[in-house]
Amino acid sequence: YSTSPPRNVTAQSLNSTAIKVTWVEALHPNGIISYKVYKRRSVEKEEADQQIYDGLDTVYIAAGLEEYVKYTFTVVSLNVKYQWTSQRVIAMETTHPTGK
Repeated sequence: YSTSPPRNVTAQSLNSTAIKVTWVEALHPNGIISYKVYKRRSVEKEEADQQIYDGLDTVYIAAGLEEYVKYTFTVVSLNVKYQWTSQRVIAMETTHPTGK
């Protein structure tokens, strides 16, 4: 058994130090699911992922980032009851000032 992954994961720079990560609910959650979001600098390997969110919302704003750095965000669905984890879905974005 498993949980289907979050859909339409996007990362959008809000300003030079914040990126908004959004996603759409999993199509086949198989129960109550939460979402986990991880981040790393895109130049780093997957092992460098840091969990930055764990909850029920479908949006997270990553703040306190470095300017002009490309980040990789990974979002997974997690079945709360059985702890099943979905496939990883990735979105990348570079921090930059608004309107540039």
